[in-house]
Amino acid sequence: MKKLFLLLSFVFGSLLVTQLPVKADANFSIKKNENQYQTKDASFYDLLIPTDSTAQLSLTISNNESQTNKFKVSLYNGLTNNLGQITYAAPSKATLPFPSTSTTLSQLNAETTEVEIAGNQSKEVLLNLTRPSVSSPGIILGAIHVSKFQIM
Repeated sequence: MKKLFLLLSFVFGSLLVTQLPVKADANFSIKKNENQYQTKDASFYDLLIPTDSTAQLSLTISNNESQTNKFKVSLYNGLTNNLGQITYAAPSKATLPFPSTSTTLSQLNAETTEVEIAGNQSKEVLLNLTRPSVSSPGIILGAIHVSKFQIM
């Protein structure tokens, strides 16, 4: 009887636990700008950059808040996780490609760009991608990661 009472009190007690509201507003937006190496009309970059050349990725960040904000823009590498799904991760030694001859997006530009944007304003951000002279087979998959951080 004690076990049944304990089980029922646990079930009813767990129903009374409420979830906390979570706010996940980014309050900024990103727009891809056209590129001369774009191969098709898409909402993402699909570039064919000639070997031993540099292309500029251009994106516009709009700060939708009334206060000035600072943003960090970096390139993330595309990876396949243990479940066979494509994920994007910040460059690290753990995310190096399996074959040592592969090229990752962060190897084309490892810099992180920081930009400060006034309230309700937009700013263009340029990222240089330098393709090496040695061609590697396949497609380089990656993402542009933009995060907002506090101005101290």
